[in-house]
Amino acid sequence: AGVSTQSTGQIVLKNGGNILYSKQLGTRDGNCYKKTDEVRTQVWDYDGELSLALGSSDNDDSEDDLEWKSFSLSDQLTMTVNSGPEETYFVRFPCSDSIWFKLFLDGETEQNSHIELFSRTRGNIYCNKGGYRNWYGGQRTDFNIYSSWQCDGQFMILEVVKTTEQIVLKNGGNILYSKQLGTRDGNCYKKTDEVRTQVWDYDGELSLALGDSTEEATEEATEEFTRTTDPPTVCSWDEFTCVDRCIPIGWECDGIKDCNGGEDEFDCY
Repeated sequence: AGVSTQSTGQIVLKNGGNILYSKQLGTRDGNCYKKTDEVRTQVWDYDGELSLALGSSDNDDSEDDLEWKSFSLSDQLTMTVNSGPEETYFVRFPCSDSIWFKLFLDGETEQNSHIELFSRTRGNIYCNKGGYRNWYGGQRTDFNIYSSWQCDGQFMILEVVKTTEQIVLKNGGNILYSKQLGTRDGNCYKKTDEVRTQVWDYDGELSLALGDSTEEATEEATEEFTRTTDPPTVCSWDEFTCVDRCIPIGWECDGIKDCNGGEDEFDCY
């Protein structure tokens, strides 16, 4: 397991590359944003031995090693995806530009999902349920991005990581947004065979690259993924029930999305 404080805006718990839990830090979160000078441990009710290690903040993945393909408003791009259980996509665009684009993640016979960014602060993830080229009846999750983007020289780089359980958007090692996939999220969990691009209201050029899976693609990995769904979260009377966790009831409809899927801000008047 790993604990990552990747920026002043969040705390993330990981295991095996999967995000177990992520917390966006807000104004009510005290000193959590401050730099750590010393880490200490404490253990309860366990007689065994544990180990602690400090990770480097340096990102081992270099965009120089990626095979970038250009796309634009007039030139759409289609690429074959041949990855293992974890799919990774990189989108690169100039730091000074405002962008609006969409990535279609298609299966062998139908469109599984799409990921859309309207700007650096807003976007949505759509999970298809209606079959090939039919987007009616699917599940759309709108989201806001509160973290600041990092400019690497002349470019911003968006990293999209998708597994059968989650979709995570990153920039410069920071998590911009993460969505846990549940039973109502249609085909988002399915393996992607092809990725396509679409651009609106942007005359510049973007680039797309596919990341290598950390595991070699095996015969089992190329088969249809088996979906696993955690049992429903059970919360107490003074808590609000998110899809994957419980939050204080007072956080419902307070203008801040505390559930990963934003359920606490639905149907607010």
